[in-house]
Amino acid sequence: MPTYKGTFTDKNGTRNIEILNDFEDFSVMIDGFQFSGYDLDGLALVDESSEEKALDHFDLRKISIHYSDPSTEQSRSYALELYNYQLKLQIPQIIIEVSTKKEFEIMMDFQLELRERFEEAIISFQTNGEHFEAKSSLLEMVLDDLQYQFKGRYRFKNCYGCLYGDYSVYGQGFMGSILCFKNQKEAYVSTQNKDEYMQLEMHDSQQQELYCCDEYEIRDKSVGCRGTVI
Repeated sequence: MPTYKGTFTDKNGTRNIEILNDFEDFSVMIDGFQFSGYDLDGLALVDESSEEKALDHFDLRKISIHYSDPSTEQSRSYALELYNYQLKLQIPQIIIEVSTKKEFEIMMDFQLELRERFEEAIISFQTNGEHFEAKSSLLEMVLDDLQYQFKGRYRFKNCYGCLYGDYSVYGQGFMGSILCFKNQKEAYVSTQNKDEYMQLEMHDSQQQELYCCDEYEIRDKSVGCRGTVI
Protein backbone atom coordinates (compact mmCIF):
# COMPACT_ATOMS: atom_id res chain seq x y z
CA MET A 1 0.00 0.00 0.00
CA PRO A 2 1.63 3.30 -1.05
CA THR A 3 2.37 5.82 1.68
CA TYR A 4 2.76 9.48 0.76
CA LYS A 5 4.76 11.61 3.19
CA GLY A 6 4.16 15.32 3.50
CA THR A 7 2.65 18.09 5.57
CA PHE A 8 -0.82 19.28 6.56
CA THR A 9 -1.31 22.97 7.32
CA ASP A 10 -4.39 24.63 8.81
CA LYS A 11 -5.24 27.19 11.52
CA ASN A 12 -3.32 25.07 14.04
CA GLY A 13 -0.05 25.19 12.11
CA THR A 14 1.92 22.70 10.01
CA ARG A 15 2.28 19.02 10.93
CA ASN A 16 4.05 16.10 9.29
CA ILE A 17 1.67 13.43 8.02
CA GLU A 18 1.61 10.13 6.13
CA ILE A 19 -1.31 9.38 3.84
CA LEU A 20 -2.03 5.73 3.00
CA ASN A 21 -3.57 4.92 -0.37
CA ASP A 22 -5.14 1.52 -1.09
CA PHE A 23 -6.49 2.94 -4.40
CA GLU A 24 -10.01 2.82 -3.01
CA ASP A 25 -9.57 5.33 -0.18
CA PHE A 26 -6.96 7.64 1.25
CA SER A 27 -6.51 7.56 5.02
CA VAL A 28 -4.54 9.81 7.35
CA MET A 29 -4.14 10.47 11.07
CA ILE A 30 -3.97 14.16 12.02
CA ASP A 31 -3.56 15.21 15.66
CA GLY A 32 -5.02 11.90 16.82
CA PHE A 33 -8.08 12.06 14.53
CA GLN A 34 -8.54 9.59 11.67
CA PHE A 35 -9.76 10.85 8.28
CA SER A 36 -10.43 8.96 5.08
CA GLY A 37 -11.90 9.58 1.66
CA TYR A 38 -11.98 8.46 -1.95
CA ASP A 39 -10.65 11.86 -2.97
CA LEU A 40 -7.88 13.99 -1.46
CA ASP A 41 -10.29 16.92 -1.22
CA GLY A 42 -12.91 14.77 0.51
CA LEU A 43 -11.19 13.59 3.70
CA ALA A 44 -13.94 12.86 6.22
CA LEU A 45 -13.81 12.15 9.95
CA VAL A 46 -13.96 8.40 10.58
CA ASP A 47 -14.90 8.14 14.27
CA GLU A 48 -18.38 9.55 14.81
CA SER A 49 -17.88 9.60 18.57
CA SER A 50 -15.12 12.21 18.22
CA GLU A 51 -17.23 14.74 16.29
CA GLU A 52 -17.52 17.30 19.08
CA LYS A 53 -13.79 17.41 19.77
CA ALA A 54 -12.95 17.41 16.07
CA LEU A 55 -15.29 20.34 15.39
CA ASP A 56 -13.45 22.35 18.04
CA HIS A 57 -10.06 21.49 16.53
CA PHE A 58 -10.56 21.55 12.72
CA ASP A 59 -12.60 23.40 10.13
CA LEU A 60 -15.17 20.74 9.14
CA ARG A 61 -18.26 20.97 6.97
CA LYS A 62 -21.26 18.69 6.71
CA ILE A 63 -21.59 16.83 3.42
CA SER A 64 -24.81 14.99 2.63
CA ILE A 65 -24.35 11.25 2.14
CA HIS A 66 -26.54 8.17 2.09
CA TYR A 67 -24.78 5.50 4.14
CA SER A 68 -26.12 2.36 5.78
CA ASP A 69 -24.42 -0.71 7.24
CA PRO A 70 -26.73 -3.75 7.30
CA SER A 71 -24.40 -5.59 9.69
CA THR A 72 -24.84 -2.95 12.41
CA GLU A 73 -28.17 -1.47 11.29
CA GLN A 74 -26.54 1.95 11.48
CA SER A 75 -27.30 4.71 9.00
CA ARG A 76 -25.93 8.18 8.43
CA SER A 77 -27.07 11.14 6.37
CA TYR A 78 -23.93 13.28 6.53
CA ALA A 79 -20.15 13.23 6.85
CA LEU A 80 -17.78 15.84 8.27
CA GLU A 81 -15.12 16.81 5.73
CA LEU A 82 -11.97 18.86 6.24
CA TYR A 83 -11.58 22.24 4.55
CA ASN A 84 -9.45 25.37 4.99
CA TYR A 85 -6.20 23.46 4.75
CA GLN A 86 -3.18 22.85 2.55
CA LEU A 87 -1.65 19.47 1.75
CA LYS A 88 1.87 18.97 0.47
CA LEU A 89 2.78 15.42 -0.52
CA GLN A 90 5.51 13.49 -2.30
CA ILE A 91 3.79 11.10 -4.75
CA PRO A 92 5.87 8.65 -6.83
CA GLN A 93 4.73 7.94 -10.39
CA ILE A 94 6.19 6.49 -13.61
CA ILE A 95 6.45 8.13 -17.01
CA ILE A 96 7.36 6.40 -20.27
CA GLU A 97 9.61 7.84 -22.95
CA VAL A 98 7.57 7.29 -26.12
CA SER A 99 10.49 6.86 -28.52
CA THR A 100 12.36 4.23 -26.48
CA LYS A 101 9.59 2.89 -24.18
CA LYS A 102 12.03 3.45 -21.32
CA GLU A 103 10.38 4.02 -17.95
CA PHE A 104 11.39 6.70 -15.44
CA GLU A 105 10.22 6.98 -11.86
CA ILE A 106 9.43 10.55 -10.90
CA MET A 107 8.59 12.09 -7.54
CA MET A 108 5.73 14.52 -7.93
CA ASP A 109 5.53 17.48 -5.55
CA PHE A 110 1.78 17.58 -5.01
CA GLN A 111 0.11 20.55 -3.33
CA LEU A 112 -3.61 20.96 -2.67
CA GLU A 113 -5.19 24.05 -1.15
CA LEU A 114 -8.85 23.78 -0.17
CA ARG A 115 -10.77 26.78 1.15
CA GLU A 116 -14.47 27.47 1.49
CA ARG A 117 -14.70 28.96 -2.01
CA PHE A 118 -11.33 28.08 -3.50
CA GLU A 119 -9.62 24.87 -4.56
CA GLU A 120 -6.36 24.47 -6.45
CA ALA A 121 -3.83 21.70 -6.96
CA ILE A 122 -0.26 22.16 -8.15
CA ILE A 123 1.96 19.34 -9.38
CA SER A 124 5.61 19.80 -10.21
CA PHE A 125 8.54 17.46 -10.84
CA GLN A 126 11.80 17.13 -12.71
CA THR A 127 13.01 14.47 -15.11
CA ASN A 128 16.03 14.36 -17.40
CA GLY A 129 16.98 17.87 -16.32
CA GLU A 130 13.59 19.38 -17.21
CA HIS A 131 11.09 20.98 -14.86
CA PHE A 132 7.35 20.48 -15.34
CA GLU A 133 4.60 22.24 -13.40
CA ALA A 134 0.85 22.70 -13.77
CA LYS A 135 -2.12 23.78 -11.65
CA SER A 136 -5.91 23.56 -11.77
CA SER A 137 -8.95 22.78 -9.64
CA LEU A 138 -9.25 19.36 -11.35
CA LEU A 139 -6.56 16.70 -11.45
CA GLU A 140 -7.54 15.86 -15.03
CA MET A 141 -6.70 19.42 -16.11
CA VAL A 142 -3.38 19.35 -14.24
CA LEU A 143 -2.37 16.13 -15.98
CA ASP A 144 -3.63 17.41 -19.35
CA ASP A 145 -1.39 20.47 -18.96
CA LEU A 146 1.63 18.35 -18.03
CA GLN A 147 0.93 16.03 -20.97
CA TYR A 148 0.87 19.07 -23.26
CA GLN A 149 4.23 20.18 -21.86
CA PHE A 150 5.68 16.75 -22.70
CA LYS A 151 5.20 17.59 -26.41
CA GLY A 152 4.70 13.93 -27.31
CA ARG A 153 7.91 12.73 -25.66
CA TYR A 154 6.43 11.11 -22.54
CA ARG A 155 3.27 9.43 -21.29
CA PHE A 156 2.13 8.76 -17.74
CA LYS A 157 2.08 5.09 -16.77
CA ASN A 158 -1.12 5.20 -14.74
CA CYS A 159 -4.87 5.10 -15.32
CA TYR A 160 -4.84 8.65 -16.65
CA GLY A 161 -2.25 7.66 -19.26
CA CYS A 162 -3.86 4.32 -20.15
CA LEU A 163 -5.48 3.62 -23.51
CA TYR A 164 -8.57 2.17 -21.80
CA GLY A 165 -9.16 4.93 -19.24
CA ASP A 166 -11.74 7.66 -19.79
CA TYR A 167 -13.93 10.13 -17.91
CA SER A 168 -17.67 10.24 -17.45
CA VAL A 169 -19.63 12.56 -19.73
CA TYR A 170 -21.50 13.69 -16.61
CA GLY A 171 -18.46 15.27 -14.96
CA GLN A 172 -16.22 14.29 -12.07
CA GLY A 173 -14.78 15.35 -8.76
CA PHE A 174 -11.26 16.56 -8.19
CA MET A 175 -9.78 13.09 -8.76
CA GLY A 176 -10.49 9.37 -8.77
CA SER A 177 -13.04 9.07 -11.52
CA ILE A 178 -11.28 7.31 -14.40
CA LEU A 179 -13.63 4.76 -15.97
CA CYS A 180 -11.79 1.59 -17.01
CA PHE A 181 -12.92 -0.08 -20.26
CA LYS A 182 -10.49 -3.04 -20.25
CA ASN A 183 -13.57 -5.32 -20.27
CA GLN A 184 -14.38 -4.14 -23.83
CA LYS A 185 -11.08 -3.03 -25.30
CA GLU A 186 -11.91 -3.32 -29.00
CA ALA A 187 -15.28 -1.62 -28.63
CA TYR A 188 -13.82 1.25 -26.63
CA VAL A 189 -10.83 1.85 -28.93
CA SER A 190 -13.18 2.00 -31.93
CA THR A 191 -15.23 4.89 -30.51
CA GLN A 192 -14.65 8.19 -32.28
CA ASN A 193 -16.99 10.60 -30.51
CA LYS A 194 -19.14 11.15 -27.43
CA ASP A 195 -22.25 9.53 -28.94
CA GLU A 196 -20.40 6.30 -29.69
CA TYR A 197 -18.76 6.43 -26.27
CA MET A 198 -22.13 6.64 -24.53
CA GLN A 199 -23.31 3.49 -26.35
CA LEU A 200 -20.63 1.32 -24.69
CA GLU A 201 -21.55 -1.35 -22.17
CA MET A 202 -20.94 -0.74 -18.48
CA HIS A 203 -17.29 0.02 -17.66
CA ASP A 204 -15.22 -2.53 -15.77
CA SER A 205 -14.42 -0.30 -12.77
CA GLN A 206 -13.72 3.23 -11.62
CA GLN A 207 -10.15 4.08 -10.63
CA GLN A 208 -7.88 6.80 -9.35
CA GLU A 209 -5.76 8.49 -11.97
CA LEU A 210 -2.70 7.40 -9.93
CA TYR A 211 -3.45 3.67 -10.16
CA CYS A 212 -1.99 1.28 -12.75
CA CYS A 213 -2.80 -2.39 -13.43
CA ASP A 214 -1.12 -5.14 -15.48
CA GLU A 215 -3.34 -4.42 -18.49
CA TYR A 216 -2.06 -0.88 -18.94
CA GLU A 217 -1.38 0.16 -22.52
CA ILE A 218 0.08 3.50 -23.49
CA ARG A 219 -2.58 5.98 -24.61
CA ASP A 220 -1.49 6.81 -28.16
CA LYS A 221 -4.91 7.31 -29.80
CA SER A 222 -7.64 9.92 -29.49
CA VAL A 223 -10.65 7.78 -28.66
CA GLY A 224 -13.71 7.91 -26.45
CA CYS A 225 -14.69 11.07 -24.64
CA ARG A 226 -11.24 12.47 -23.92
CA GLY A 227 -9.38 15.09 -25.93
CA THR A 228 -6.69 14.80 -28.55
CA VAL A 229 -3.55 12.89 -27.62
CA ILE A 230 -0.52 15.19 -27.67
